[in-house]
Amino acid sequence: GASRAGYLIAGFEVPHTHIHVFPADDMSGFDLSRADPDAPAEESDAAAATIRRALRELGHDEFVPGD
Repeated sequence: GASRAGYLIAGFEVPHTHIHVFPADDMSGFDLSRADPDAPAEESDAAAATIRRALRELGHDEFVPGD
């Protein structure tokens, strides 16, 4: 429902690089301290599946990891 999607490439909080993708209506979403550390795994899994599906539909299959 957000007007845009934001993303950050990070790797400090875990020993690998990863991308945070989040709904963003303004720059406040880019503050990782606002992230919910207790978000249900099911929500994260569903969001990841939605992103993978959208990337595949846009023709980026070769860059999308398996489910």
